[in-house]
Amino acid sequence: MESSDDAGGLIQQEEVGHLKQLFQQGRYAEAIALGDRLISRDPVHVQVLSLLALANHAVGKLDVTIELLQQAVSLAPANHKLYLNLGSFQLQAKQLEQAESAFRRAIALKPDYVEAYNNLGNLLMAKEAWGEAKRSFFQALRIDPDAIEALFNLAELMIKQLQLEKAEKLLARVLHLRKNHPQALNSLALLWLQQGRYDAAEGAFQQLLKMPAESIHPRLKYEALGNLAILHLKCNQQEQAEKLFKMQLKQEPTALGPLMNAGTLMQLQGRLPEARMLFQSVCQHHPDHAPAWGLLNRMHRELCHWSTLEEETQRIEKLLDQGEEPLSPFEALAFPQLTPLQLKQINTRYATHRFATLLAKPPLVTRRPAPKSRLRIGYLCKKVFNHAGLYLLAGVLAAHDREAFEIYGYGYGPKPPEGVTLELPQLFSQWRSLYTQRAEPIARQVVADEIDILVDIGGYTANNQPGIIAHKPAPIIISWLGFPGTLGHPRMADYMIGDATVTPLEHAPFYGENLALMPHCYQPTDNRRQLGSMPTRQEQGLPAEGFIFCCFNQYYKLTPELLDGWCQLLLQVPGSLLWLLEGHPAAMENLNGEVARRGVDAKRIIFAPFRPHLEHLTRLQLVDVMLDSYPINGHTTASDALWAGVPVVTRMGETMASRVAASLLRAVALDELICHDMESYVQTALALASDAQRLLPMRNHLIRQRKDSPLFDTVRYARDLERLYRAIWQQHINAGSGPIVLQQSRRIEDPSYE
Repeated sequence: MESSDDAGGLIQQEEVGHLKQLFQQGRYAEAIALGDRLISRDPVHVQVLSLLALANHAVGKLDVTIELLQQAVSLAPANHKLYLNLGSFQLQAKQLEQAESAFRRAIALKPDYVEAYNNLGNLLMAKEAWGEAKRSFFQALRIDPDAIEALFNLAELMIKQLQLEKAEKLLARVLHLRKNHPQALNSLALLWLQQGRYDAAEGAFQQLLKMPAESIHPRLKYEALGNLAILHLKCNQQEQAEKLFKMQLKQEPTALGPLMNAGTLMQLQGRLPEARMLFQSVCQHHPDHAPAWGLLNRMHRELCHWSTLEEETQRIEKLLDQGEEPLSPFEALAFPQLTPLQLKQINTRYATHRFATLLAKPPLVTRRPAPKSRLRIGYLCKKVFNHAGLYLLAGVLAAHDREAFEIYGYGYGPKPPEGVTLELPQLFSQWRSLYTQRAEPIARQVVADEIDILVDIGGYTANNQPGIIAHKPAPIIISWLGFPGTLGHPRMADYMIGDATVTPLEHAPFYGENLALMPHCYQPTDNRRQLGSMPTRQEQGLPAEGFIFCCFNQYYKLTPELLDGWCQLLLQVPGSLLWLLEGHPAAMENLNGEVARRGVDAKRIIFAPFRPHLEHLTRLQLVDVMLDSYPINGHTTASDALWAGVPVVTRMGETMASRVAASLLRAVALDELICHDMESYVQTALALASDAQRLLPMRNHLIRQRKDSPLFDTVRYARDLERLYRAIWQQHINAGSGPIVLQQSRRIEDPSYE
């Protein structure tokens, strides 16, 4: 702020000098006491009013500051410095109209007033008047090309408008003029972090942290710690990231950002109890931070810690009613009380807020589809190793008609471990290894490859980058397979592949995409997979006798109501067992406790270790009946069970995630295993466990279905999918929209497919 030199006549200049000295020494309380005494003697002394205003601001009395400066400018209406100070404090108080008036008055009094143009530009940025703000900064720089703050603020404006190359040049200019400008160095580090230039960003953050205390605000240094931790996290340097988050929390144990970031890191590392404690701390100290409630609820579901679920659910529902975003689209799937319409609303808000900047920009590709004989299809493939959905997709990729289609694959997300041999890249005409890259370079690679139809098989799932499709890098974008629900915004995807069961036409209002329905089941399978010889029960750690129920779905899909039903079955089928997949030790302990509370011996719960996919398929043959989860069904796990000849009992709801297993069962002609409430679910499973004469023919039926069912006819599925791509392309050529429904096809014999 600038000081005013106007003075009244009843106060001695020595007294004014003493007041100024107290202020400069940071003795604000003494300065305010002296200023009050002086102004009581001479209420029209402009310089005292100005100094008193600055002292009050220093102790946080913003309203008093503005009132005193308003008195000063009324007494000295030609003092441009007073108007600059008044406008600056009004801007701080978010009194935007009054501040703008003050800055413009200062400029009128002093047309070459660089500081006023700079502050006016900041105000116009706050009003999102980007063009006017830019003109104001340019005017300041015309007067003084080396005006450091105007250069810096113009760079910040360029960053907001995603003109990153221009922003980088402006920030470099600032640092050339003032080597240790901490704000410019921080902005440059953040820009490099956003661009994935991690080495440069790390160097800049380290430089900030080494600055002497008198050169940098403590808050900026504190934030640099957190941003450097995030950088380490992006580089998979988790130990370094954890150390820095802990340093932040040592300084501020209840700080929101470090608590959330550290919790996310613990979740990523599978340290679920620690993640739970951190998210719990956020909810305790920042109860209005909606995302923390969703993450805490997710931890409790993964740990099968259900005692607080009802309370958390009520809190989350209240936040949703208030228009907040406590749930990511993926987390929302686990809430059985949410309707398909509510899920669409959650996903729409998520897309609109998360990708607001990208969705406001023109799409990367605007060309209209044109007739062509050979379509170029691109598949976005995240985490190409150990990804359940890609096991199912591999057969279709191998069966694609290469005369009619060029097939491109884009591998991104975590880089495969050293020494891992991947089959997936070999199945594409062209494969792009883009691991660890950001969304924009991946999107631009898709543009460069001139892809006609881009298929996203990740959606809003872990490690995915929906920002790729938000750039609109192809004329047509399809959402399929990975995320069972709408992406919420028409720009994110033009079509969603489903079928008459998972996405019936009457559910079209629940999707932001056009529905594109496969004739049988939307989910592919790979019938090249071989089932090895059935292992012994002893080899799998199972008792020699007893009916085996199983559920190999992840724990976040389980609910207290579901476990109630399973325990009823265990109590009514003597000697029966429940075979579950291993989870976190705390989760398994909690599950054992929940089972015991329901009157079942916890020894009847057997936990299966993770195994490579083909080994897992082989051991499934030991299972008698798979019990599906609700409201999120098994996807790959249900398909695997059917392929292994294991009947799957499912409960179908209204959401897509709760209809997947029903679609699989209809494709193998086992509609009788589709239930609509918990009671019929339990009774259906009980009937199978009690009647071997009914169960054995069903298992034999499934074994025959490996050859006869459209679910397991991979070539037939590939031809149907290609027909769907052609229909989608043709509809776009005709500038049409709306659902596309393929008619059922016949089995195809294709000797060229191996």
